[in-house]
Amino acid sequence: MGIVSKSFLNRQNAEELVLGNQILGKVFQDYDQYSRYKARRYTPTLALLVFETFATIEQDYSFLYTFIGYLVFDCLIGNTDRHHENWGIIVNGGIKIAPTFDHASGLASKVNEQEAQERLATKDKGRCIEYFCQKAKSAFWKDSKQLRTIEVCQEIQDFGKRNSRVEKTLKEWIEKISQISKIDLERILDKIPKELGFQEYQKCFILKFLEINTSRLKELIKRD
Repeated sequence: MGIVSKSFLNRQNAEELVLGNQILGKVFQDYDQYSRYKARRYTPTLALLVFETFATIEQDYSFLYTFIGYLVFDCLIGNTDRHHENWGIIVNGGIKIAPTFDHASGLASKVNEQEAQERLATKDKGRCIEYFCQKAKSAFWKDSKQLRTIEVCQEIQDFGKRNSRVEKTLKEWIEKISQISKIDLERILDKIPKELGFQEYQKCFILKFLEINTSRLKELIKRD
């Protein structure tokens, strides 16, 4: 099985996608843009600095606003694959931030029906869904440590101490997520064709998964 996705590039206008690793390699001379795994120089701060610069040059805050939204969304869905080739900008004379893409590792995609049922019922703290949510790691690093998705949002929060607009944006995205109802989420999940193997315990697991991650994000800005 696979998917077919419509390209977000307008080829008639000669649009090109420039990936994050290429951008970071040009902006920071000591950045290894060709590293494939465990790029320890790949930090949230570096990426945020890039988009802060774009926002300043283009006088368009949407660069930074949208990118922060990507990272908050990653925490919500447990996306562990936001490496430096999974974001970028679209170039055609001017520049704009690319839509978010490649979320295949999100929404507990590797949890099958049997595991979902077990994790929902277990009393083992190391096996429960809460622990599953907490251990989700991102592709970002800091101080030779691979960050969890919630820690990436904490890094955004720290970045916001020198840029109050960033702090405000983080809160706005988390508040938007908080307003999504369980009914809305159920409607989205109900659209997944049953022939793809998506079953009842998996649906329950994902709904609980999203509820927990939403609470974790809300707690982050509550503590601030």
